Parts: sequence; C-alpha cells; structure tokens
Amino acid sequence: MIHHFLDAQSNRQYDILLILKENAKPIKLETISEKLNVSLATIKQDLSLIETKWGHLLNLSITDSQKVEIKIKNNSLFQQIIGELITESVPLKWLTLMFFEPYKTLTEYADKLHVSRSTLYRTQITLEEVFETLPIQIKQKQSRFHLEGDKEDDLRKFFTGFLLESFVFPGAKVPYPDIFPKIATVITSCILSENEIDDDQQLYFFQFLYYVSLFREYQGFANEPKEFAQPLEEVTKASVSSIRSYFPTLKQEQFQQIHEAIYAHVHGWEDVEERDRIELTAFRFSKMLREKTSVQLNDKQQEFVVRLVKQIYLTEKISTTPSSVFFDRFYYFSKTVEKSNTSLFQILNMIYDCLSDEIGLDPQLHRHSVIYWLCIEIPSLLFYIPELSILVVSDLGENHGKFAARMIKNILNYDELKHLNFTIASLTDYAKMNTDDFDLMIINNTQIQHPTLPIFYIDDCPQEIELYRFKKYLNRIVEQKKDVQNIC
Repeated sequence: MIHHFLDAQSNRQYDILLILKENAKPIKLETISEKLNVSLATIKQDLSLIETKWGHLLNLSITDSQKVEIKIKNNSLFQQIIGELITESVPLKWLTLMFFEPYKTLTEYADKLHVSRSTLYRTQITLEEVFETLPIQIKQKQSRFHLEGDKEDDLRKFFTGFLLESFVFPGAKVPYPDIFPKIATVITSCILSENEIDDDQQLYFFQFLYYVSLFREYQGFANEPKEFAQPLEEVTKASVSSIRSYFPTLKQEQFQQIHEAIYAHVHGWEDVEERDRIELTAFRFSKMLREKTSVQLNDKQQEFVVRLVKQIYLTEKISTTPSSVFFDRFYYFSKTVEKSNTSLFQILNMIYDCLSDEIGLDPQLHRHSVIYWLCIEIPSLLFYIPELSILVVSDLGENHGKFAARMIKNILNYDELKHLNFTIASLTDYAKMNTDDFDLMIINNTQIQHPTLPIFYIDDCPQEIELYRFKKYLNRIVEQKKDVQNIC
C-alpha cells in the first residue's frame, strides 16, 4: 500500500532499503538492479542519496567489490526513515486534508496543497487504486469531495491506523494534539478499566480511534449502533466535559456512539453464548500452544492468551480493514521470528490457521500481530527447539559415548538441552538397534554409517572449535525438523 503514497525515486529508495534490511550478508549492486529492474547507474545514485540522508543511522557500507550492506536494521528506525520518505507525499497530504476538511472542491484542495488541479486528478486515480482493496471510497457531492466507508467502522479503523502511524513521522501535525491525554483519561475512567487495556500500544489505538470518531461525528457521519450482552453505562456531560470544549456541538448520544465503538473491542458480545464459545476456543488455542511448543504458561500469560483470542475476534467483528497503512512493525517482527526460529514460526502459523478456521477469522488479518503478542508476552517461546533424539555411537564403547555426550552438553544452554534426548550406544549395541525414531547420529569413526540419518563426526577427544561446529550443525538439523503437520 505504501508504494501508492511515494513518487518513483522514493519508491526505489524504499525498495532498496527493504532489500538491504532483509539480507543478512552484503548484496551485490547488480543483484539489486536486477531485482528492481532498474539500471545500475540509477541504483548507485539512489544509494548515494540514501547514504547521504541516513547512512550514519544505518551504518551503511559499500565495498570495493560493489557490494552493499546495512548493519543496523532496527524496525523503529525504518519506520522513521519511511516517515521522512512520505512526509512530502501529495497523496498522503490530500488524504489527510480530505479527512479533516471534507466537502471542498478540487480547486480549493489544490490551493491548500500548493499543487495544480492536474496533479490532484492524478492523485485521485492513485488513491482510488489504493482503495480498490479496501472498503473505502472517495465520493463527490456537487463537485465537493469527502470519504466514506462501506461501513463507518471501516473508515474509522483505516484512519485510526493512518493517523497513528503518521503521528510518529517527523513534522507530522494533527489538529488539537493536546486532546490526547484527555481522551486517555476518558477511556480509562468511562469505557474500559485499566486492567482491560493490555499495554500502551492498545491504549494509543483506542485514543486515535476516539479522536477519529470525534471528527467524523462532528462532520455529520454517524456510526452504526451496537448492542451488547453487557451494556455500557450512559455518557454524562461531566464525564466528557474536557473533550466537549473542542467539539461543542456534539451531542451526548454522539459521545455514546464513540464510547460504544471502543467498548465493543472488549465487550462486543451479542450474548453470553457467543462469549463462552470464543472463550472455549481460546482455551483450546492455549492448550495447543503449550502442547506444540512445550512452553509453560503462568496464570497471567494464560489469561493473556485467552484475552488476545477474544479481542481479535471482537475486532474483526467490527471491521476487517487492516490497521497498518505504511509500515507494519508487527509484520517485520514476525518475519524476524521466521528467520531466527523457523520451526517456531511454522508452529505459530499453523496454530493460527486452526484458530482462524474455527472462529471464522480472516486468514491473514491478525496473523503477524498474534505472533508479535505471543512472543512478547511469552518470551520463552523464542527459545523453542523441537524435540530431537540424538544417538551417540562410539567404537570405543559406551563409556566413551557418555564422555562425548557430556562434552557436547557443556556447550549447550538449558533451553537448548531440555529439548534434546541423548541415547548412548556401543558399536555392538548399534548393530542390534532400531534407529527409526532418531533425528541425528554422532559418531567417532567414519566407518560407522547409516542409510538415512544425518551424521556428525566427532573426534575421540573433541576440541572446543569442533564442539561449536556441532552446535551450528545442530541448528541446521533443528530447522529441517518440521513436525507441524496435521497440527489441528
């Protein structure tokens, strides 16, 4: 989606940065040129601009052999750089202006943005292409422009993500920035208790949703009424007095609609049966997570997993519009997990697929955010290693096999060791064994063979460098073990 908000040069710079971010090693300039179907001279020019603007932040280097890499790949830094790329974007500026100041003509918008009418005509086509995959449209009424959603909730969710991500960009400005602390106070005192809000990210989302809703209600766009098994208390004048001064014409019933839209993210159950059904599914999800990863959940983590499932279900009931517009940090967090622990990533994806099938979630909408939240709330997940059965065979006898196993165990940490099952065998024992259930063999004699098992050769008295070589080899075996079929 972000490509629609950038000019051609900024798009290339963005793509180059992503390629560099996703490559662990230096990459040839020619390879980047081929990937982007752009001349080598253009790539060099773009890299020169990137180096001038952000080289010191990224620790960017270009070698004599025409290879380039960046050593700092922090997601928040990338978000900042992308913000700088799109701050001057005409589509972004016009979309923002259309949201805050609807019902102006093309000429009026062009004058405010200091661009020509023809530029805005082209921009309109660009934005309409963006919205083809979203339930949002640019509408005209007597040649005056405004925005509508298939449902009002769709549009409000889109602009919540749009403004929330824009707010971190350098130079980004929104009307009434001092209203946000007051909105936060109203949310935690009138709508949700503090223990119903998991962390700052969620509170920021609710603040911007409230903020977006204030403008939409003020502009005359009413939201759909909602019904709850457990109704929300009615808004009083006193409870919203700190906000009413910014929007003096808003009525109490409009504030009630705003409050209910936020309340629905946590309490939007039609009836007790619906809540109980999803809660039961959440417990099954938690059980599957524990069984497939061997992770131990404390009471707080167990409650979090159940609450997470319930909230993504309720969020999707409200709208299936993506909440990220420019740079989805959940996505990049998830992709980093995929690179660092492929087995874990596969298991979490398969468990999510089971969950989405059972309760009717969009297959992709929450996938990366679920992986993000599970990993940060249950950090031990990131140390997941699939169970491996290792057979140690020594032609010097069983005692030497035990010695070799102890030497190996000394270089592994607890989280690695607890997933490894060692079996020690002499050459005589090995000749009579059924080895079908083993994942790896360690031997000290190259004459010992096996038709299918991976084999690692170790010296009679292994040195440190050899032991660490085994550790790297073990990591490769771990990544190859994909025991995630039929996980549901």
